[in-house]
Amino acid sequence: MKMTPFPGAMVAREDRGKAFSPSAELAVCLDASKLNHSCRHNAHHSWNANLGRLTAHAVRNIVAGEEITINRLDPASVVKDRAGRQKYLQEKEHIPERRCELCSLPEPERLRSDARRAKIETLYAEVGSWERLPELPVGKLLRAGRQVLELAREEEGLYDAVLEYVAENAYGTVAEHRNEARGFLFAKILHEARLVKYGDDHPETMRCKLSLARFNTEKVPRGLSEDELDGWLWMRPGTEGCDGDEVLPRNFDTFTPDRWNTFVENVLLDQWYGPGNWSRAN
Repeated sequence: MKMTPFPGAMVAREDRGKAFSPSAELAVCLDASKLNHSCRHNAHHSWNANLGRLTAHAVRNIVAGEEITINRLDPASVVKDRAGRQKYLQEKEHIPERRCELCSLPEPERLRSDARRAKIETLYAEVGSWERLPELPVGKLLRAGRQVLELAREEEGLYDAVLEYVAENAYGTVAEHRNEARGFLFAKILHEARLVKYGDDHPETMRCKLSLARFNTEKVPRGLSEDELDGWLWMRPGTEGCDGDEVLPRNFDTFTPDRWNTFVENVLLDQWYGPGNWSRAN
């Protein structure tokens, strides 16, 4: 969807692919403005600086004749109950109250949905608190992220919206503790999430793919079943080698100081700031 310099309509800026935020460099996208909001959206919109366009990618199969919808909620509001979502849309997006498929659920189903989202919203605060480490148990933060994904699977249209957030914060959690094996797997999940939402030509997806090639994967566990690997990754209590709180389980090495410095310079800083956009002086 090519940007059009015309007042009004959808506004996008180059800021990690997100739209609707004020900036000195704006683009007005008339075609994209025709996409309606739905809390059970089937597409994700983002600004692609490589293309100079606002793009929309399907996040699930769309049948012929089905309306293409996007989610205009911000990351914090996307998990709120109906009242919270409507409040955000009216106050921030200036969208009059409208009832999408999710907001129009029969009362019993809506209440169950609101209850699940209330749990997710509480867990969100834990998932995003990795910067307070090491005072918080790492295993608790990872398990909170895992629980968010489990609850989101029960909410149609929500899983893709929270997967990137959970993977990015889990990645930050294990990186803070210099655990490269888990870091690689969470970076891989993060790349897959961005591939679906943004496409393979988006700067965020490309940076994530580039960082994957720089990991040392020798310490990633081999020969585990899918359930065992899932337990190890998210540090489920009772998983072999994990006590549920330690981020460095028995029998798995971590970085030496020199290896960690190299990892920070070659992977994390490029991942967070983009290749060449950082320096030692910063």
